[in-house]
Amino acid sequence: LDRGTYRPAFTELVDMLDRWPPPKKYNTEDWLVWTQADQSINKAIEAYCTEMKRQLKESITTATAESFRKSSDRTDALLWKLRGEEARTFRECVALARAS
Repeated sequence: LDRGTYRPAFTELVDMLDRWPPPKKYNTEDWLVWTQADQSINKAIEAYCTEMKRQLKESITTATAESFRKSSDRTDALLWKLRGEEARTFRECVALARAS
């Protein structure tokens, strides 16, 4: 919008804009602007997911991880499962961002 690229006709293209990952090719005359915007957003998403993945990895010691894995406490098991899901999510996020 701040670069003057908005047009009311874009409302007809919402389905194409709502897809992630974005399409490889846009069917609009402004395809280059859209592709560059996708690349910029994709870099930001990759940077965020990479940073979160790093923080997650660095926020726990091997001893603490082992303690959670061996714990019979229900809360510990749920927390460990949640941490595993977070790790998987950020791994997949990075992979998807790099593939786009």
